[in-house]
Order: sequence, then C-alpha cells, then structure tokens
Amino acid sequence: MATPNVVMIKDLKENQSDVVIEALVLRQGYETETNKGSTGIRKSILIDKQGNMIYAIMFSNVISQFKTLLHTNKTYLICNPLVKKINFNYVNVNPSIELTIQTSSVITEFQAIRPTLPMDIIGFVKNVRPLRNFTRPKNGTIGHLRDIVLMNERYETIDIGLWDDLAVNEGQLMKKNEDLAPIAAICNLRMQTHNNVSQLKSTPTTYVILNPQCSRAIELTEWLHATDTIHGVNELWTKKKFAEAVEVTLEQLAKKRNMLTENNYYCVQGRIKKFENNSSLFYDACNHCNKSTTKTTSGMSCFDCTNIPIEIVPRYKLSVFIEDGTVIAKVIMFGEIVTMFIGCPVEEFIKTRNKNIDDIITPNIESHRFLLKLDRTVTNSEDMISIIAESVQKPRSINSKNIPTKKQRSLRRLNNASKDRAKSYASTSSKRNVPITSESHDINIECEDDELLKEYTKRIK
Repeated sequence: MATPNVVMIKDLKENQSDVVIEALVLRQGYETETNKGSTGIRKSILIDKQGNMIYAIMFSNVISQFKTLLHTNKTYLICNPLVKKINFNYVNVNPSIELTIQTSSVITEFQAIRPTLPMDIIGFVKNVRPLRNFTRPKNGTIGHLRDIVLMNERYETIDIGLWDDLAVNEGQLMKKNEDLAPIAAICNLRMQTHNNVSQLKSTPTTYVILNPQCSRAIELTEWLHATDTIHGVNELWTKKKFAEAVEVTLEQLAKKRNMLTENNYYCVQGRIKKFENNSSLFYDACNHCNKSTTKTTSGMSCFDCTNIPIEIVPRYKLSVFIEDGTVIAKVIMFGEIVTMFIGCPVEEFIKTRNKNIDDIITPNIESHRFLLKLDRTVTNSEDMISIIAESVQKPRSINSKNIPTKKQRSLRRLNNASKDRAKSYASTSSKRNVPITSESHDINIECEDDELLKEYTKRIK
C-alpha cells in the first residue's frame, strides 16, 4: 500500500485539521471521566517514525466510533484530526500541541513503522500484584493501581506502581504471562514518597514495551536460559534469597528483634508441630487486593475496594505452629506457598471436598526452612510470635524426582525459542539499539544497558 502524503508531528500547526498522520500507538489509554466528572475522555500516546510523540484525545462522542482502533503497538493512518494547543496545566508528551480525534476523522490500520524510543529500565517481570481500585477524593472518579516488580540478572529488584490504564491494560497482560518470565522496558517514571516510603510510579507520559527483542533483552533471556532451563524468575529469586538470608532462631525473633535489621531477609528453620484447624484452608478473597471479603445484605463485599464490582475467588491460607528447640511460633502462608503443601491448586482442592487438613497432609518430623522479611509481617505478642512466610523450602526426599511442572515446561520451551532468536540475532546484527518485537511490530529502542536498577532508582530520587 502506498503511503499518502503524511505530515510529521513536528511539522503540525495549531488549528490544522486537513492533515494525515502516520503513527504508532505507544499507549492506548482507556475511557475515564474528565475532572468535571461529566464527559468521557481517552488519551493515547502516538509516535511517528522520527520519534516525535503526541497525545491523541477522544471524547465520549467519538470513543465508541473508534473503540476497535488505536491499540498498543499498532500503526495507523489518522486523517482529519484537529491540532490544538496543549493545556499547560497538565503534563504532556509534546511541548506545544495535541490531537483531538473528531467524528469526521478517519483512522486506518497501516503498515508498521519503526521509530526509535528511549527506555529507562528493562528487566524480567518478577511479580505482578493484584489490581487495586480507589476513589479519588477530589472528583469521586475511580482510579486503578497495580504494583509490579522487575528483576535483572544480578537479582536486583525494583518496585514500580502502574496507574490507571497501564495498570489495567499492560498490567493485566503482564499478569496473564507472569509465569513465562516476560521482559518489560519502561520509560518516564517518577519517584513518589508516601509515609516515608519511596517508590517509582508511572506518569501520564509513561509507556511500557513488553518482550522487546533488543540486545539487552536477549542478554537477559540468555542468562535465564543458562542459569536454569526449568525454573522461572520467582524460583530463581527465592533460591537466591534463601542463600543470602541470615539464619536466625525463633527465640532471636521473639526476644532479640532489636538486634536484627528491619526490612532484611531472614530464614528460620523449624519442625511443623501442628496445624491450626480452627479455620478453613481457604477463604473468599477479593480478586483485586487478595484480602478477605465480608458478607453483607447486598452480597459479598470488600471494604478496601469500595464502589466497584469485585469478583470472589478462593485463596489458600494455612497456619502452622513450628518449633526449633527454643520457642514455638505461628507461621501463616498464603496462595502458591500452600499449594506446595497441598499438591494441587485451590480450585482443584475445593472440588475434592476434602476440608480436613489432617486427611491431606501431616506434620513432618523434618525441619522446613521459612523465608521472612523483618517488617510488619513479623509480630510479637505476649503469648507467641507470628510470621507471614514469603517462601518455604520443604525437606528433600532422597528418592524424590525433579519432574518439571506444566508451567516449567512452558517456560523451558519459551527459553529455547528465545535462544534460537538470540543466535539468529547475533548472526545478523551487532548493534546495541535494535528492533524489538511486540505483536509482530518492530520498534527501535535505546536502553542504558550498564545502569543497575538500584542506580537508576537513586538517580530518579
């Protein structure tokens, strides 16, 4: 298809409308309410082949008209948009202008372009936390937040908060593929401090590229393949943390906590004495925040996710009492950690109708190792210390076989395919800034390959 006479973003003039723009969608956005709470609005970030960016804004009267268009990582021809001066009270990706999509505009998917993008950080998606929803006090609109954790080959991790459409769109895609160790490259983050805790947060100009095929991403994938062909990023991180964690006794946690360092990882070893049987092995959890729900006159409700529809999902919770020869402690475990004890997902467990834990697992005379972070998850009372475990290592049986799970087999196939791509890439290119592929569309990215995640965090602060 021949390319029509398109205008580059840098050449657009205020109040123009009879123009054609060829651009790639970096961030598709979603429909929200305006600050006045009356009109729907959707903002998408576009980039042309020269690397210039601009907002494409749609209001409620045209959002439904183009709802099947302007998707992330797809290229479009946009005819007859209205070029307007930006509102300097709001952050923008362009210093002077933005586009308003009109009912008379025409949008057509077109052949992919390959702009060059600067990227701040890149790493494995180690963890994707549940979507959280909140009500903004200023205008009463609903906002969205999802925390993710990136990790590099040095086992450095960095927490990032994705807001609004990034939390819903890109965040959900990360969650869907979390078990396959996706790689994310992110640009335009800011440091935000709340209650003396600093975290990187997304901004209205942030964009996320998933599974790039640049040299840095190939290096990460090759490292993962060389390190362990079966286990995923979380398993590797857990193994590393267990190796680095300081071994302590339960008595040290209970009586000498002031001698330990807050927010450091520690490991306690103890034999499971008994299970706490005064509660069910699972609970009705909110699918957004994982917290327990409460039955009300209108049904099940989550008091932390108010004014939004929620879905009730079952989630494991197992409490055990352990001893190490010094004191007895209560250890609480959730989710996937409990799956290791039960041997099946919670949905499958519910189908078996076996509600008595003593019929499924029995206390083991051998000691388990429990990984914990010395923060609010470790509490002391007059009677007993209580610990929320981040991971558990079971005693290894002499005759046990290391049989890969379905998840691990999928990851191994993905790594093998990535290794083949890396060989092909190495034979055709030696550049550092190379195409990345996402949904078969190529983009060039520039990434600071030598910058550590921790160093980036310090610089942003």
